[in-house]
Amino acid sequence: MEKPLISIIVPIYRVEAYLSRCIDSILNQSYRNLEIILVDDGSPDSCPKICNEYAEKDARIRVVHKKNGGLSDARNAGIDIANGKYISFIDSDDYIHPEMISTLFDLLKSNDADISVCNFTPFTESVSPLNKAPTIDTLSGKDAAKRLYQSQYATQTVVAWDKLYKRSLFDHLRFKVGKFNEDEFFSYRALYLANKVVFTSQELYYYFIRTTGISKAITDPRSLNGLDAKIEAIQFYKENGSTDILRSAVLSFLNFSAKRYCFVCRQKGNHQELLGEIKKRHATVYCSNSSLLRISERFRARTFLFFPLLYWFFIKFDKAKRKFLTK
Repeated sequence: MEKPLISIIVPIYRVEAYLSRCIDSILNQSYRNLEIILVDDGSPDSCPKICNEYAEKDARIRVVHKKNGGLSDARNAGIDIANGKYISFIDSDDYIHPEMISTLFDLLKSNDADISVCNFTPFTESVSPLNKAPTIDTLSGKDAAKRLYQSQYATQTVVAWDKLYKRSLFDHLRFKVGKFNEDEFFSYRALYLANKVVFTSQELYYYFIRTTGISKAITDPRSLNGLDAKIEAIQFYKENGSTDILRSAVLSFLNFSAKRYCFVCRQKGNHQELLGEIKKRHATVYCSNSSLLRISERFRARTFLFFPLLYWFFIKFDKAKRKFLTK
């Protein structure tokens, strides 16, 4: 019996140096019944040509050429035409292990889950062998959403690209167009709406870290989208009466916004407007949710509002304390 069709959506823009490696890793999957949707998001380099050449060689590949609309718009364009019963997203400068799709599919089916999640690692030139005894965690969607606010799981949980999703989740779910940090606007809803989510510790996704422009990204006003996504999630949990997740989301936001403020302060240049916006969001979330916080947590949040840079000393103190206690 043939396994069900899985659609893999690859948004593509200015990645000509990495695109072939990405597509080859998808074509080399042990799971063969794939629909590979390459979405050329108006890329001005040789990416459109590369996509067309691959489509001529493999009938599983479909190419969409569209006007540039950003990562979310490209993913949505792929979702709109996907025929698979399941959907996965791969960023076009990354690549995946030959067993990634097969592993995620088997996990999803054997656990009757709506989403399966693997681990990831910065990529190397060679493919790592599979861990013979990975850790497997099966959680409700709401418990999976809590992992967004647990530091050891946050990145694995928030990104869209290390997962396999049931197609039915996208009946009323899309990526928010025109936003930085687009995964953060998407993942909390997807996880919360899932009945069950299964995680594996297997590192099956290899991602590319661009080290250039990191400082610029920190001070880019569009980075406020990351805070806005967290605020949107807080409001979502309130509306759905999820008090346990709400408290975790509020604490995570207050900590993240304070750290972001301190990081911006350490960058060269005048960033007063950005700092003011960060502080304003911090104050709004604190004032609206202070009843959820313990006395010590309120003290920290209020300290940041009146003496922002003092928060940096709290961070350093906590780090030194943890280091001392683990000796």
